[in-house]
Amino acid sequence: MLSLALITAPGLALVARAPAPALFAVRAPNLAMQLATPPEGYDGAVAAGIKKANMDAGKIFGLGLMSGAHIGFGAFLMLTVGGQCPGLAATNPGLQKIVAGAFGLPFGLMMTLVTGAELFTGNTAMVTTAVAEGKADGGQLAKSWLVSYAGNFLGSVGLAALVAAGGTLAASGAPVATAVAKTSLSFKQAFVRGILCNWLVCMAVYMASMAKDLPGKIVAIWFPISAFIALGLEHSVANMFIVPLGILSGAAVTWKAFLLKNLLPVTLGNIVGGPRPRRFPAPPLAPPGPSRNPVRRRRSRRRRLLVCVRKARQARPRLSCRARTRRPICEPPALRRACRETLARARPATPPRAERWWWWRGRGRAG
Repeated sequence: MLSLALITAPGLALVARAPAPALFAVRAPNLAMQLATPPEGYDGAVAAGIKKANMDAGKIFGLGLMSGAHIGFGAFLMLTVGGQCPGLAATNPGLQKIVAGAFGLPFGLMMTLVTGAELFTGNTAMVTTAVAEGKADGGQLAKSWLVSYAGNFLGSVGLAALVAAGGTLAASGAPVATAVAKTSLSFKQAFVRGILCNWLVCMAVYMASMAKDLPGKIVAIWFPISAFIALGLEHSVANMFIVPLGILSGAAVTWKAFLLKNLLPVTLGNIVGGPRPRRFPAPPLAPPGPSRNPVRRRRSRRRRLLVCVRKARQARPRLSCRARTRRPICEPPALRRACRETLARARPATPPRAERWWWWRGRGRAG
C-alpha cells in the first residue's frame, strides 16, 4: 500500500512511500512443538495399542483388508519403478536398490497410517506394548494379530489378482524374478530378515506416531521403510502381494512353497522383531551424601529452610480483612509441626554468628 505525501513547496511535489503494514504475521515453525518427546511418544504408542486392542473384530478385519491393499499398492509401485531398471541393476546395483526402496512401500505405509488402517506388523509393536504395560490382555493381543493378519492376506492377494488381470506388469519379469528369489531363501535366512525388517517397520510406525503433523509423519516413515527395501529384508504383508503376483504371472512357484518357505518364517521373524519400543525405568538415584564443603552445607540448609517457609505461606488459610486485623495469620498445626521438625534437622547445634540472624528470622516466620 502506498501513502502519498505532498510537500507544499512552490512548484515542488514529492511522493513518499510508506512501508506496507504486514497483513499476516508469518511465524517460524517451532520444531519442538511438532514432535513429541520420547516419554510422550511412548505413552501415545500405549494409547494407540489400547485403542487397537479394544477394537471390534469385524472392524479390524475391514481395516486389515484396506491396509493389505495399501501395502500391495506400495509393492506394485516398487516393482513398476525399481523392478524395471535392468541396466541400472547391472551397472550400479546399490543405486537400483535405493530407487526401489524410495518409490513404493513408503507410499503404502503412508496410506495405512494416515487412514488408520490395521497393519499386522505394526500391531505387533503397538498392541504388544499395551499388553506389556498391563492395559490389554493376551486375548485382545491374539484377536488383533490374527484378524489383522487375515485381513492383510486377503487384501494383498485380492489386489495381486486385480493387477495380474490388468496386465500392467505382463511384459516385465520383475514379479516372476522376485517371487522366485523370495521362495529360494532358507528358513533361517527368511526368519532373520523378517526380524530385521519389522524392527525398522515398527520404528517407522513408532516415530510417525510421535510426529504431530503430516510432513513429520512422512519423513518418519520414508527413511526406515526405504532402508529395509534397499537392504533386502523381508516383510510378510508385502510378500502377500509380491509372491502371489509372481505366481499369477507364471513363476515356477507353488502356493505351498510360498506359504511354507517364505510366508511362515517371515511372519515369525516379524513377530519377534516387532515389540521394539520399550521404556525402561531409569535407575534410582542415590541420595546425595553430606557435602564436605561447609559453605555448600550451609547453603543447602538455607534452601531447605526456604522451601519449608514457602510451603507454610502457601498453605495459610485465606482470612477476611477483619479477621486479619484481629489476630495474626497462623498455619495449620500439622504443617507447623512439620516446619518445626524441618528446622530442627536443618539448624546446627551452634549456628555461626554470621548465620544466626537467618535462623532466627526463619524460625519467627515458620514457627
